[in-house]
Amino acid sequence: MNVAAPIVLTKSGLQRDPAETPLAQLREEFARNHLVKLPGLFSAEMLDIFHRRLPDAAFSRRVEDGVEIEHTLEDPALLGATMFTLNDPALFQVVSTITGCGAIGCFSGRVQSRHADERGGHYYPWHTDAAQERLVGLSVNLSDRSFDGGVLQIRHTGTERIVAEVANRQRGDGVLFRISEDLEHHVTPVSGDGTRLVIAGWFRRAPDFWQAARCVSS
Repeated sequence: MNVAAPIVLTKSGLQRDPAETPLAQLREEFARNHLVKLPGLFSAEMLDIFHRRLPDAAFSRRVEDGVEIEHTLEDPALLGATMFTLNDPALFQVVSTITGCGAIGCFSGRVQSRHADERGGHYYPWHTDAAQERLVGLSVNLSDRSFDGGVLQIRHTGTERIVAEVANRQRGDGVLFRISEDLEHHVTPVSGDGTRLVIAGWFRRAPDFWQAARCVSS
């Protein structure tokens, strides 16, 4: 899993370093493990934007079935900048090449935080995410502080055997993981004093992000 990725997202767009790991190697790893780690996916300048804005940003409680599962960022400017960055057509092409998912129409997601508490902390049970034209999942670590737990695990649907897992603890690193009816995933609870802060979302076949943006601006 510890390979260097030839892609970095900056304020001016995606940059690729051909001297780093070839996309073909990342594609082989994704095909084998259903996930692949992308070290340094977010540049230092992108991380600095979050570092400056997050201390004063508002978060809301996300509750499902009476259980608080996370805190979700409520900062339209920061979320807008994040979604704009992750909807780069050049990134779509790279993700499609690595995962073999086909054409990508958009990325959608949120910034979420999860932490431990006396009740066991935030947790969302095993699920597939196979809905709404979702093709590939993405998680990017934004945490300033270290945390324990928070391991992404994947298993075949209806079984208990883990087929892949990754602990993404380095700030700015990303993880791509396969979305399929045949695969379930979850993130293990966070433990200790740290908070797991991530961008969590999906590359989707539709809608087309840039077509919608042109319609709004016209």
